[in-house]
Amino acid sequence: MSTHRFAESINTRKGQIWSIDYVIGMLLFLLAIIIGLKMFLNTYGNQEFEILQGNAERMSDLLMSEGYPNDWDNETLFQIGLTTGSNINITKLRYLYNMDPNRARSHLKTRNNYYLFFQSQGQGFLYFNGSCGYGDEGIIGEGGVQYYDIAYYFSNIGGDTYIRDYLGDNYNVDYYFRDGSEGMVVDAYTINGSLYNLTNKLDYYETIILEDPGFDLFSGDRPLTEISYLLEEWLSKGKLLIITGKVGLGLFALANFPVTEDGAGNITIQNEHVDIPFEEGDGLIFTDKYTITPQTEIEGYTMLGNYSNDQIGMATWNYGEGKIFYYGDSEADYGNGDYSNISEQINHTLSRVAVGYCKDLNIDDTEADNFVKIERYVVLNNKITKLGLFVWE
Repeated sequence: MSTHRFAESINTRKGQIWSIDYVIGMLLFLLAIIIGLKMFLNTYGNQEFEILQGNAERMSDLLMSEGYPNDWDNETLFQIGLTTGSNINITKLRYLYNMDPNRARSHLKTRNNYYLFFQSQGQGFLYFNGSCGYGDEGIIGEGGVQYYDIAYYFSNIGGDTYIRDYLGDNYNVDYYFRDGSEGMVVDAYTINGSLYNLTNKLDYYETIILEDPGFDLFSGDRPLTEISYLLEEWLSKGKLLIITGKVGLGLFALANFPVTEDGAGNITIQNEHVDIPFEEGDGLIFTDKYTITPQTEIEGYTMLGNYSNDQIGMATWNYGEGKIFYYGDSEADYGNGDYSNISEQINHTLSRVAVGYCKDLNIDDTEADNFVKIERYVVLNNKITKLGLFVWE
């Protein structure tokens, strides 16, 4: 009887030992699987990130190139590139910012989400074409308020000026008038100085507005020939110039701006433009009726509107990398849509074309498995600027 119980005890212990060994073995097996799976996932995740990073670096290399052809436009584009020589070409940048991001995605040879931005030291993120960047901005949230550094020159002090009253709080505006005007206060606007003072500070501004400048009557410390040279040099660097009314001086690839009011009747919009919120056939009532001669041989020239006697009263064209908008009058009524007059429309054009800055970019709500940020330093508008590229999946 005792022998039988002893045998049962031994068998029970053997079963317990085997069960413990089995459990330990299974635990070790499962642990090995978990460790192996984790190593696999880490390796796979690292590979995915490395692939995304390589793709982002390749995209930034393309953006830093001249593209193909090296003077590409919307019609000839094969490969996107934003530089000419060692500088960012503003004309190419405008083409890109007006392009459907999906079309750009194919030319950048990527399927990933992306967002391009430029950051200027001490000023913020470049605000251009109504945005703080370009790409999948529905996913990248934007924050902050844009602002512009604008020089505003006018000759009709004591008379009516129009555009300045429609420049809102988003603009940092310096006002210029005649010699000896520095410090004057006109309608609550403090004058920063004369045209001479303005030409000494040109590189400070991205945009200049010349409202009815009347250069044919100008007298000052700097010859007009020198002033015109300095303005043309400034504009060619990718700046924006808006001119209204009487100019009276050959400037910006034009042999002459007429000094007489040759227009008759009202303005009719003949050609629509992406930066002008008018439609073909719209009418505007100009008080002054200054004109320019047709300039069809000039790059980027578009006749926007003419008077009833076919004289041209609204036009735009390029000068170097810069852009000009001309209006025969700044006091013009327009009864349709959101813009009651030409000054409100010019404000709209500024928001589309002028270079400003955003204070911040908000990416907190971006949902991504992998996220890469590439930064390169470039020259934009003669300033060292950071080109940034977010790429994610």
